[in-house]
Amino acid sequence: MTGWWLVSYVVLWTMTAATLIVLLVVLRQLGLIYLRARSAAFDLDEGPLIGSVVAFDEVDDRGNEFSFPNADAELNVLVFASPHCALCKESLGGLRGALKGREASVVVVSEGDAESNAGLRAIARDATHFVTSLKRQRALRIETIPYALVTTGTGVVVAKGIVNYVEDLETLLDDALEKAGPRSVPVVTDAP
Repeated sequence: MTGWWLVSYVVLWTMTAATLIVLLVVLRQLGLIYLRARSAAFDLDEGPLIGSVVAFDEVDDRGNEFSFPNADAELNVLVFASPHCALCKESLGGLRGALKGREASVVVVSEGDAESNAGLRAIARDATHFVTSLKRQRALRIETIPYALVTTGTGVVVAKGIVNYVEDLETLLDDALEKAGPRSVPVVTDAP
């Protein structure tokens, strides 16, 4: 093979390889669309198990140290997001409405760097803390975003799942309140 035959052969294999790469990217996107289309996709195997305990110390993007969970909050919500995810922006934009005045501590964990997260941080202004960290997402085995974990004040996971829309987050919080039960309030009596 010489001349034009060699050139056409190389071009043919280059186009075949490029087509395979495009096909793999499209299949991955279809898989993500399938996962996100299931609005009540709370049965995914990723993330910590329901009933397990999630607790950690972290430093947010403002340099404030905090502990998760917040024992004083009725619910502790850990939301995983990305600055390049349109659904994440929609979910976080309706965070205040989803909370409906509930006493909740919300921590948003986003991948990327501080600069790329500036817009997402502005949208998630109702969050208690905003953390830019991929290690937290990996440590908890979260692969799909937007994803939320809801824990009690002691860190016991009571609900988890994909939160594509504000309604999904509301459903997740309602489910968590149902599973967590009424919050125990210490009874104070006057001793004689």
